[in-house]
Amino acid sequence: MEYMLSKACKQLLVIEQYEFGFHKNLSENIARWKCTKRGCTVFVKVLNKVIVEQYLDHSHEVDTTLARQQISNSLKWKASDALSERSTKIIGREIVNVK
Repeated sequence: MEYMLSKACKQLLVIEQYEFGFHKNLSENIARWKCTKRGCTVFVKVLNKVIVEQYLDHSHEVDTTLARQQISNSLKWKASDALSERSTKIIGREIVNVK
């Protein structure tokens, strides 16, 4: 389980190469996350970064662009933070970190 940012700078939860978007807060500070693919009924309930309930029977294939999205989003943030650094240097360092 890991977190990443979407293109719209919203937090996404990633489990087994599937993306989950925040849905709503439930009682007792439990957060409900649902799959980002329209029509998929998969959900996860998380309390203090620990999964307390899950239904992981997806109705679609794994998103193959997830790794690219993670690198792209990471590069955007790092490039905006280090404006004086060359972009090729930032990209090279990020590619090495992924491998």
